[in-house]
Amino acid sequence: MIGSYRRPWNARSEVSGLAPGIPREVLWAKDSNGIDQIGCIYTAQGFEFDYVGVIWGQDIAYDFDKNSWSGNKQSSYDSVVKRSGDRFLDLVKNTYRVLLSRGMKGCYVCFLDKDTERLVRSRTEGVKIDVLPEASDVKVLHQTRGSVVKDEQTQLLPFRKLGIREAQPFKNCVPLVDLKLAAGKFSEEQEYDEDSTEWVELPPEFRPQQGLFVAQVVGESMNRRIPNGSWCLFRKIRGGTRQGKVVVAQHREISDVETGGHFTVKVYESVKTELNDGTWKHARISLNPDTTASGYEPIVLDEREAEDLRIIAELVAVLG
Repeated sequence: MIGSYRRPWNARSEVSGLAPGIPREVLWAKDSNGIDQIGCIYTAQGFEFDYVGVIWGQDIAYDFDKNSWSGNKQSSYDSVVKRSGDRFLDLVKNTYRVLLSRGMKGCYVCFLDKDTERLVRSRTEGVKIDVLPEASDVKVLHQTRGSVVKDEQTQLLPFRKLGIREAQPFKNCVPLVDLKLAAGKFSEEQEYDEDSTEWVELPPEFRPQQGLFVAQVVGESMNRRIPNGSWCLFRKIRGGTRQGKVVVAQHREISDVETGGHFTVKVYESVKTELNDGTWKHARISLNPDTTASGYEPIVLDEREAEDLRIIAELVAVLG
């Protein structure tokens, strides 16, 4: 609630028995009824909108006396981020970076902290200031033709999106996939809806074919190989060794803040045990980060846990 403005958060993915008209979490960004809810990093990342409205809360604020950012876990509503220890500030910074860059034509920002607003205003040009009715202490920044905050990570898309009439799936284009929604996209029986799927043209050195898709990787856990926010080309896993490859992995025990669910992008490492009959089994699987940032540890699955691991795809190339 901000002044007289009240909206509910988007529905959680595990909630059942939703009232008619309330979209599930994974459909929030696409369903027209999502406009009556407040989305979050997990439902907004990977999507592009004409305009976005971002509520900049008090979970992170700029301190002019110290000339630095400070984090406030008590003002955060993200339980996973709140439990992230020393990574809290970096994760919240990344959250706002992603949210502020979702609008292709413009971005509205509502600040709950005046010093943070002051800093952002000092870093922007041509910004219009509006005051919310019945909430004179809350300011809104609006800038058309681009997001409010411009930084070194803002980039043009390294591919061209094709319209329905131009797209010839897997002949001149491949699908653009949101990793949060990937669970339903990788079964052999799954077919892409040509009318609702976004299709992108690959750089000339890559030939479109079945199994390829493009997705954005957000976060610092793989920054030696994949810079934060990079768009990458992936190939569905069909067999063969995965050792040492960068993969998209799914497991019910994984709770990855950066991908927004039970998916993670990491380097695959397997330790196997040979059985008496000449066959083998996994003794341990590690999903390893490759990063210069601190606070990232391998995800290690023992023999029992490894049985539920699903390797979805492998990295082909970082497009940009």
